[in-house]
This record gives sequence, structure tokens and C-alpha cells, in this order.
Amino acid sequence: MFSHLISCVSTVLLVLTTSSSCGIANALSMVPNLPGTALYYAGGRGPMAPGDVHLDVIGNIWHPEHPNGAALNHFSDFGPLPHQGGEPCQICSRPMIGTCMESYWGDRYCPEHEHELEKCYCCGRPVCDTLTGGGVRYHDGRTVCNICMNEGSPVDTEEEAQSILYNVCADLTNLGFDFGSMEEMPPLRLVDAETTGGVDGTSILSTRKFLGREVSRSTEIHVLHSLPRTHMGSVLAHELGHVYIHRLGYPELPEQVEEGLCELMACTWLATQVGDPYAEYHYQLKVTNDCPVYGEGLRNALDAVRGNHEDAVELFKFVREHGHFP
Repeated sequence: MFSHLISCVSTVLLVLTTSSSCGIANALSMVPNLPGTALYYAGGRGPMAPGDVHLDVIGNIWHPEHPNGAALNHFSDFGPLPHQGGEPCQICSRPMIGTCMESYWGDRYCPEHEHELEKCYCCGRPVCDTLTGGGVRYHDGRTVCNICMNEGSPVDTEEEAQSILYNVCADLTNLGFDFGSMEEMPPLRLVDAETTGGVDGTSILSTRKFLGREVSRSTEIHVLHSLPRTHMGSVLAHELGHVYIHRLGYPELPEQVEEGLCELMACTWLATQVGDPYAEYHYQLKVTNDCPVYGEGLRNALDAVRGNHEDAVELFKFVREHGHFP
């Protein structure tokens, strides 16, 4: 989104958004089938042998060689998981016969609950008393479960958000990104979804010119209030990508390239949060995002660094010089 104020001094204002502006596919994990379990592959491949490695895509079990299992960029809603044994639903406690749904977190429940209940904005769990202990609905339409409210440490003050921004910046600086001094960090505001246009965060980037010559660049970051700390950290890492690109004077980039770089920066930070299950969850959401701008952009960036986040700095340098991915 561009806005130009034309006078003797002109300001070019860019508003750049995070990856939440596109649909996000279900997260996945590759796990071995344990002996004694009765799991069936989606897509008609039949039962799974003990010890088989399979892709678990929130409620769907795919063989890695199945077309849907092999294409990470097409993971989405593939339907319920065939189920045997009458295991009780973790939401309504009724025995589940035939099929069930399974969340990223391992919660199993009746397929009808998938559309009956709101999903937590932060972790994707169905929000209900029995599964999440209820939740909170904010005035901007977001619903957050009480698990995230209690375990995720929602960030409600700008002072705390600024502290997380400094920590994310320090982590990325240790990996080779130079953001300058902490005093040069952009101001940060916590806002609601109406202000961000329904996405997790935005970067407002402005370039001031005098008589056609650039005289200064400034930035401001807007992030949704009450995001859990890891969720907010990933959003801030993405927005720092825009700040980095803006301050270093990159050429105008295709949207997929710039957003792919910023998603790569977010994933690079998430990869440093070893042992944090929420970091793994948000990483998987990003790499399986089916959006042609954010998801495909990230996968192209990951292909360029061959999945090695230590090479992210070099990829940024290449794009600054050439204006595209290798």
C-alpha cells in the first residue's frame, strides 16, 4: 500500500504486513508408527505397518510418497483421520467410532467439533471448557484459549513488547544481521486487528525527500496486542526483515521476494528457540502456508539457502545486489 504526500518535502509511506494475511495450512510432523497402533493412511494407501514413518498433518496421516504427502506447499484440510477402538472424544467424551480429528498438539475429537467451535488465534486448538479450559474473545474478533493465556504469557504492554523486540534483534544480530544500535530500533505500538487490517503486524516505512533527494528514512512497527511471547517474537522478526531491507536501501523487490525474505528472518529466529513447542508450531505454520506470496516466498528462500538458516545473511546480501533469489 503506497501513499504519496507531494510538496517541497515529500514522504513515501509503505505499509507492509505479516504472513497472516494469507491462508495458513495445517502444521505437520513426521513421526514413526508405534507397534500396536491401528492407523490408516489418507489417500487410500491402506493400513500403516509398525515402524512406518508417516506425515501427521493435524488430523491426517499421509505416506511421504503420496502426492499430497510429498508436496509441503499443498498441506491443508484433507479430512478426518480413520480411527478404530472407540476412544473417547477429548471434547464431548463420547466414544469416537470410525473417524476423528487430531490437532497439532495431539488432541483427538469428533469431526463435527471442527466446525462447531472457534479455533484459538494463537495455537489453533478448538476453544472449549474441556480441552482448553475456555478462552478469551477480544473486541477485534480474536479468540485465544486459556492454555495460551496461561502458558504463552500474552504481551499486553508496549514496554514488554519493546523488550521482546530488543531480544529478537539481539538474537538475529548474533547470526550476522546488523540492525545498528538498540537506540535506532523503530518505535513499536500495540494495536488491535482493526488497525492492522486483520493481520498480526505491519511496518510503516517512510522515506522523506527534499527537492527530489532522500534526506531520511523512518519506520514504525504495529503489532497485535495480547499475542503470546513466542508468537509476538516471530511477528517482530518478520517486521525487522522489512526494517532491515528499508534501512539498507534495497531496490524495489517483487512482493514474493520481500515477504519471503521476511518470513525467512522470522523462521531463522524461531529456529533459535530450541525446545519451545510454540516456536516449532509457528515455524511449521509458516513453511506450510499455502499463500503464493508468503508461503511460496518462504519456500523459495529456504530452497536458496538449502534449509540452512546460517546462510540467511548471505541470501539477503545476494537479493540486495541482484533484486531476486538465486
